[in-house]
Amino acid sequence: MNAMEYELKRGDLWAAEVKTVDEKTARKCRLAIRKQQTLLAACISLLINLAHDINTELKMVRRDIVPMLLRCLSLRDSAELTLVTVQFLLKLSMFEENKAALEQGNIIGKLLLLFPIGDVELRKTTIRLLFNLSFDAKARSRMVAEGLVAQVTPLIESDAKALNLLYQLSVNDDAKAMLTFTDAMQLLMRDLLSGNGSEVTKAVLLNACAEKRNAQLVCGQDGQGLALLLDAALDGGDLMVAKIVRSIASHEGPTQDMFVSSMPRLLEAGMKYATLQEDESAALGLEFIGAAALIKVADWSSLCSSYGLVNWIGEQLKASTNVNEPLQLQVVIMCGTMARQLDAARNLVPLLEVFLQLVHSMQEDDEFIVQLLYLFLQLLRHRELANHLMGTDSALGAYVIDLMHDKNPTIREMCDNALVIIGEHSQEWARRIAGERFRWYNAQWLDTVEGGLPCESEDAVIDDDYVPGMLFDDQFDDRFDLAADEPLF
Repeated sequence: MNAMEYELKRGDLWAAEVKTVDEKTARKCRLAIRKQQTLLAACISLLINLAHDINTELKMVRRDIVPMLLRCLSLRDSAELTLVTVQFLLKLSMFEENKAALEQGNIIGKLLLLFPIGDVELRKTTIRLLFNLSFDAKARSRMVAEGLVAQVTPLIESDAKALNLLYQLSVNDDAKAMLTFTDAMQLLMRDLLSGNGSEVTKAVLLNACAEKRNAQLVCGQDGQGLALLLDAALDGGDLMVAKIVRSIASHEGPTQDMFVSSMPRLLEAGMKYATLQEDESAALGLEFIGAAALIKVADWSSLCSSYGLVNWIGEQLKASTNVNEPLQLQVVIMCGTMARQLDAARNLVPLLEVFLQLVHSMQEDDEFIVQLLYLFLQLLRHRELANHLMGTDSALGAYVIDLMHDKNPTIREMCDNALVIIGEHSQEWARRIAGERFRWYNAQWLDTVEGGLPCESEDAVIDDDYVPGMLFDDQFDDRFDLAADEPLF
């Protein structure tokens, strides 16, 4: 290591001398630098062999081997030196303790300057090193910002490590957007549909399809890509592909229309698998139901009559919440989607008591409550159904009023929207809602005044110096004395 440090310093002097001397001397300096880099490569190779002993490696780290290697990484005249340097850095990157020194030396920036890499061994080693570094969120963001996505994408067909690295990068939202402007979607779909796609391929596609434009690229203009994915999920029973389909279904726009023709198959498979005892089959059914529940443009009234959907929904929601709570949540989401259409919403009215019972039993689960409130809101938006649901003694209105001051802001927003519609339904409900709001705000104010409790109202002003009854204290003195015969003005 002493020899390395000495040679690096001498190399810096030669590099500076090349810029100031004549051509003949400069050629001699460049020749000396090339020989020196060969010597450095030999030194690093020797150190790699010695570093197989972990104690020896720790001693090297304490003597600042990392900064020296990063300096060698900047010397790109020798391919051999660059290769052994990256190999040693790869070995060091396996330990969390070396991460700070690597980041401080701007290792990511120096590695990205190597791309595009023609040497196969150097490229594979560099990708493995970047993969190790990509587990740190800051390092991953730096890689994405520096444009690594475009460099790695062409390599995923021939290098499994490049695919692993792309998966790590695809966790980043900016990377998802960048994938749109590469050939990643075509390469990944080709790999998947050929039957050779690994779980990593599917995982990258799943992450990428969270971006709407990537989902559209996967589906294709005529929906052929989506049809192939649906075949793989429904006929092949592939859980990861089912997750990809569900991710695509979450996007608004033309991709929703592509699902309409496949809705019968999705529902049939979902209803079949979701209630099975096997975990894998149940998970597959859950994904199918979850995907179907997101399709707002489907003819839900026709689907209800064709598949006895309402009876099946009732059976699932009446079951104990401990049996299959994730499935029940997806069923409620499906009901919310159905309730957007009047014809389908009519079929859900008989299940109102079941929905209200779920509000009572799942009151601690905010996500469940939000979805139930969304369902109620969609039902109330149909005037025909609102007249039926909001009678004088309606339990629905009472439940919504009880939830309108919940701690969850999303629940409060849903309740406010629902209460606006309920208040428009009748003057009596409007008075009840206004009275409840007055009582709540009044109680908050009284608690603040009497007990010094913090007021939750954003518009309220709390005076910490206020003492109850101080305005009526006999000892109160405003320090303003006015004689009886003294005019006020």
